[in-house]
Amino acid sequence: MLKLRNHVDEFIETARDTLAFDRTRDYAIDVNRFEACLRSPEPTFAELQEAVALYRGHFLEVFFLRDAPLFEEWMTTERERLWQMARQARLRLVEH
Repeated sequence: MLKLRNHVDEFIETARDTLAFDRTRDYAIDVNRFEACLRSPEPTFAELQEAVALYRGHFLEVFFLRDAPLFEEWMTTERERLWQMARQARLRLVEH
């Protein structure tokens, strides 16, 4: 089980029933960079290489929240979307 506080404590704000990421702090998220590499309709060879290198496994693979079906649904959808993007990037890289 991933202990979220051990990894991102300085970036999260919690209340009784909520958790939010503090976007006012300086941060870098690999998913944001991954998506940026593939944003163009025709990513460059370098962008495809970077995106493929950034994709190191399923989105939030070791993370879960108990009793949070809406979060689970969102996470599953995002996981599939990002996997499909990585798959397409690999195929386009091979085509180069």
